[in-house]
Amino acid sequence: MLLNKSWWINCSLIRYSHTNDGTLPMKKLNITSYAPVQYRHDILSELGTIVTRCGGYVNDYNFFSDLAVSLQILGIRQPDTLTEFYQQLTMNMKKLRLDRQTVHILDNQSKSIDRYLLFILFQILFIDAKGDLRQNVPTVQN
Repeated sequence: MLLNKSWWINCSLIRYSHTNDGTLPMKKLNITSYAPVQYRHDILSELGTIVTRCGGYVNDYNFFSDLAVSLQILGIRQPDTLTEFYQQLTMNMKKLRLDRQTVHILDNQSKSIDRYLLFILFQILFIDAKGDLRQNVPTVQN
């Protein structure tokens, strides 16, 4: 089990192929955001680019039809790359709106000088989604 009651994660269970920070403690950070459904693919592509640029990677993702997507992001460090990640989100992703509580948390954590790795659960809820990703394919006649 990765999370215990104090929200610290056992670092020995997480892969560190890109960093030597295995001795740093790990904290969980929840990010909630909203975006129009028609920009879904652009937002996910740009988010992946930003995560990579900041030294992290998307460890896992789950789509909930076209209503939402949940991504697990590893490799972002506080205070080194969290501030850069937050700035990239606000400057480069105009169609993505961060939740008010998320903005407050990111503001506070970006000012902190504590050093730790982050386990980020990034949730994007899509506005005007239909809840159905089925695409009708026309029948093929022989």
